Amino acid sequence: MNHLAPFETLLGYRFRDRALLAEALTHPSCGHEQRRKVRDNQRLEFLGDAVLQLALTGQLFRQFKNFDEGRLTHLRAAVVNRKALENLALTFRLGDFLILSRGESKNSGRVKSSNLADAMEAVIGAIFIDSDFETVAAWLAPVLQPFVAEQQGRTADFNPKGALQERLQADGKTAPEYVLDHEEGPDHAKSYQVSVRSEDAVLGCGAGNSKKAAEIAAAADAWEKLRRA
Repeated sequence: MNHLAPFETLLGYRFRDRALLAEALTHPSCGHEQRRKVRDNQRLEFLGDAVLQLALTGQLFRQFKNFDEGRLTHLRAAVVNRKALENLALTFRLGDFLILSRGESKNSGRVKSSNLADAMEAVIGAIFIDSDFETVAAWLAPVLQPFVAEQQGRTADFNPKGALQERLQADGKTAPEYVLDHEEGPDHAKSYQVSVRSEDAVLGCGAGNSKKAAEIAAAADAWEKLRRA
């Protein structure tokens, strides 16, 4: 697997187990073409998505101490999406190293947005398995920082409740309804948990030290889930 060494150089990470990297770069079409079980990148993609979300959440939480839940959620969504993952893959020339079936290769598989984004998440999952969360989070922080800086200013005027209402209206759904599910703590330090619903479906949940903050967090949660659906 020495052919993957240049990719490791581009990543700035050397794998102890290069088989993990090969798996992360293997497109599912390989198994279909060979008509046998092949270790493709779908499982690592699933893992990488979760690792990326947690690492970025911690990074944003530490970096932007004055941002409320809604703005943090929106910034995270703006940084981690399919287009951003594709752009991240392009910075590492990931497409050059994808392991594709002959058919997928002929069908522009090395430049497909979905292939690049999926494999990028799989590579993140592979680094996590090859090392630990602290290592992959430390590797991701400088990699993601340019994307964070680019999106930071764009979130300044983001209104989660307004954005959610506009999205539901565009989808022909009823206006969001905010329900106080739980509150606890003394009067001077209460904590509130709120869910937001539309047409009897719970769209998102949030918590805060005021009902308004909890509603904003719930709206941001719902907005991100609808965006990712």
